[in-house]
Amino acid sequence: VDSIRRWLDEVLADETRHGEKIIVIGCDHAVDVSTLATPEVIPLSLICTGMLPPAFVEYAIRRGAAGVLLTGCRSGGCAFRQGNQWTEDRIAGRREPHLRSNVDPSRVNIVWADRGDEAKPQTAISQFKYSLSEVSHEPSH
Repeated sequence: VDSIRRWLDEVLADETRHGEKIIVIGCDHAVDVSTLATPEVIPLSLICTGMLPPAFVEYAIRRGAAGVLLTGCRSGGCAFRQGNQWTEDRIAGRREPHLRSNVDPSRVNIVWADRGDEAKPQTAISQFKYSLSEVSHEPSH
């Protein structure tokens, strides 16, 4: 976890990356998230998305990411049995450890995609960017 935090701090502080940054966290057994990289889209691949502590999502947003998109094996097809279901349950607060309630749910997105489904997360990223820009332009109350 410490090495992931150090990596995240480095990429979010990188001034050559312009615009609002989206961290895309994927799975080594699903769509290759490195193919989604742009200056604003920063990919990280884990052995299984299910091993991600939800606190890392909160940390990424707190450190400056506009949003976090989680991806991995298609629903029901997890290489490690239930990693994608556990991830969904943790983000939704149905399984421990869960994502804290202080995280704006509009800044977290999930899309499941196997290898060969590269268009699916790419479309999700485009839609996510748009929704994040709408959120950032809403007047504060």
